[in-house]
Amino acid sequence: MDQLLVFDFITTYASSFNLSKNNLHGDNAFNYSEIASRRSVLDKGISLLRMYNLLDINYSGRNGYEYHLTDLGYSIEAQLDDQYADDYRQVLSKVIGKYSRFSSKELMKLIDSNLMKELG
Repeated sequence: MDQLLVFDFITTYASSFNLSKNNLHGDNAFNYSEIASRRSVLDKGISLLRMYNLLDINYSGRNGYEYHLTDLGYSIEAQLDDQYADDYRQVLSKVIGKYSRFSSKELMKLIDSNLMKELG
């Protein structure tokens, strides 16, 4: 779940990670404080998506838990066609391309080191 959390965070604040000119959620001095609350929202979101058969979870000993949209989930995701959704998808593609091979531990270190750079 850390990968989902970090990918979402980096996607919304991509400018801070040199992946976009702008942050999708704007510039925010307290963006790193969102991580704790995002974890709770992510847990609830996953539960809701599972409850409505929009998401499947598989466990792989090598990769841990893997989340996959169901066909219904993909159908609904495809209907999200506003500018924010388009921008999110575009930036997320860059995030996945750059960080998909990082372990959860490496991703959390990335967040920590980026925070320290912004504070320093």
